Amino acid sequence: MKKLVFCLVLCVAFAALPWQIMAEEPQILIAQGMAVYVRVESSAEGAEETLLPRTPVFYMNDEIAEKTPTVLDALLNAAQGEVETETGEYGAFIMSIKDFGDDTGRYAWMFTVNNETPWVSADACELAVGDEIVFYFIDWQETSYAFFDALYGEAEASADVTLTLNSLDFDGNINPVEGAQLQITSDAPMTRILHYTDENGKVTLNFAHPGAYHITARKGDGVSAISRPYAEVVVLAKPSIDNAGADNAVLPAPLPLMAFAPVSYDIETFDLYIAGQFIPLPDDLKPVFDEDLDELFIPLRALAEETGMRVAWAADTATVTILFSNQTYAFTTSDTFSGMPVKIIDNRVYVPTMFIIEVLMADF
Repeated sequence: MKKLVFCLVLCVAFAALPWQIMAEEPQILIAQGMAVYVRVESSAEGAEETLLPRTPVFYMNDEIAEKTPTVLDALLNAAQGEVETETGEYGAFIMSIKDFGDDTGRYAWMFTVNNETPWVSADACELAVGDEIVFYFIDWQETSYAFFDALYGEAEASADVTLTLNSLDFDGNINPVEGAQLQITSDAPMTRILHYTDENGKVTLNFAHPGAYHITARKGDGVSAISRPYAEVVVLAKPSIDNAGADNAVLPAPLPLMAFAPVSYDIETFDLYIAGQFIPLPDDLKPVFDEDLDELFIPLRALAEETGMRVAWAADTATVTILFSNQTYAFTTSDTFSGMPVKIIDNRVYVPTMFIIEVLMADF
């Protein structure tokens, strides 16, 4: 299936169940290549921090044909070259990332791909589409790699959220982590409660206020017995809106971990993909391709229903108001987006794909 692809930085909001784990995000569909993700964490004593948040790295087909990307290639790309290596009998050894390194032999840089240890050097470990790479700086004799069962999930306000924390031992076995203390940060108001994982590695959380909650964990005093895991829970308020106005609307936040994803469409069926996920528009409200403009136009209200936006229409001024991520944006049918017009087809508003670039990407 042939697709035209726009590589965009895009956040999209989807409707939530009371608690929905998305342990595996929809893979990014790039006809011309692939995407992988890199995250870098330090669990060194006194320096437990995220050095590099989850960062996408794109490879085009011509690059892949010349050389299959490796874990080291992705790290160098994501860390913008701030990596020091030494090459020995068993391949490249990571000495430091972003100036974090150790020459005492106590700490070492290690990595996993999709929460598994590859057992080859970073320069020999070849990548596939959607791979999740985590580099972690640990006391290699005392600390195990840890990960949550969900990288991302969303919940309604005040719904119970259950996560499971596991560790990976040096034999590749997965074990639950008991007694780990969660560390939660958010811009949303929070009641500070100590949360610990039980004997099965599980912990149940409950968030009263909408917002993005960033979760990690540690275990033990001094040096943590586990590496820094990461999960994000986006808590959504139930939308409330009528067609008369937008002042009383409370809307979901965008999916932050679906950022940096392409927008694509099938040039034969005009099926629309956002963040690698098929957007199932109704059969009678399919996108329309304008050959003269070489642009795809998308029915706005149908798009809104699938992506968490709300739309209000003022016929007297031909003004459309959308509500997205607790913000409003208004435009008229005479406005353009990167030179592409808004269309009225069968009394419905259709927007160009450039609308996604200028509005959904905008920090309005």
